[in-house]
Amino acid sequence: MLGARPVAQHLAWRATEWGLQPWSSRLDFDNGRGLVVCLGEVNAEGVPSYLPDALLVTGSEEHATAYHPPGALASAWCDG
Repeated sequence: MLGARPVAQHLAWRATEWGLQPWSSRLDFDNGRGLVVCLGEVNAEGVPSYLPDALLVTGSEEHATAYHPPGALASAWCDG
């Protein structure tokens, strides 16, 4: 990501008791890559789970697309 400029931001939303809340953000860069920052953690087996007090960061579209916690309207890749 060094030297690349952000060109777009996408948000994924989650239904909560307080209404819709953003839980994931994807930044797209001018080099064609993306970076996701979302709420969650990865367990010892490498499986992500929702945790509102922790941040997960990934540049993998495959991993971010597979992460879709309960109540989320889209995956962490913000594809919804």
